[in-house]
Amino acid sequence: MPILTKQKIVIPDGMLKAIKDGRGHQAFGDFTEDYRRGLEAALCWLSENPIKPTEEQLIEIRNRRDKYHPALSEGEIEPITCIEWQRIMFFEPGSEVPKEVEDLMLIPAQNKWVTETGYNEVIVEAFRRGQKSR
Repeated sequence: MPILTKQKIVIPDGMLKAIKDGRGHQAFGDFTEDYRRGLEAALCWLSENPIKPTEEQLIEIRNRRDKYHPALSEGEIEPITCIEWQRIMFFEPGSEVPKEVEDLMLIPAQNKWVTETGYNEVIVEAFRRGQKSR
């Protein structure tokens, strides 16, 4: 694997904003250059030390790809597989939502149960499922 330290690192749009937003109300002063240097160092490290998915992660990547992108053309399979790897590569193992409660999760894009009534219905349903599992 070639060492890429002489390559210019490009920080993706939104990444610098995300780290600044992560500081929230505790922000004192402007540390933009510090953030930029930290992100560049981290991205440089990642480019020199690519993270290879484990067999379990490969299965999860394929499952996500098939679930969220069911009708891919042959030319779309590899790019979407790479995208799904980027989405999960830093997730803590075991932190995924169990399938049994997936339908109770708030999915902002779908506005599934944003109302107060919908929220309360989901709480009651979660309680009922908990009682049944005993």
